[in-house]
Amino acid sequence: MLHLPNLDHEIELKAQKKERILKELATVGRTRLESYRNERAALGKRLAAAKGAVKMSSAVQELERLQEEQKSASEAAAAHAKLVAEQERAVADFDPDALKKGLEEELRRTTGKDVRIG
Repeated sequence: MLHLPNLDHEIELKAQKKERILKELATVGRTRLESYRNERAALGKRLAAAKGAVKMSSAVQELERLQEEQKSASEAAAAHAKLVAEQERAVADFDPDALKKGLEEELRRTTGKDVRIG
């Protein structure tokens, strides 16, 4: 029988090395998996925050648009109110008797005759 003492020892070292490598791979795999899960959870939170920011941004834009519409409507209403007030003053200032007398006076000066408007 042939006895190779170094070969048994070498096989035992290879088996130990293999176990150590498998153990290290398992540890690295677990660590990597945990890292992946943590990164995925963090990215999920960032995505949710980004979606919330987009919704908020859309809501803010809509609010700004509505505020501009309200401002335009208020300006138009103010301009309309000013026009109405001017017209009301014009109506209040309208004096048909004064106009009639002014016209009669103008006709008298122009024609030299006394004209009466009924």
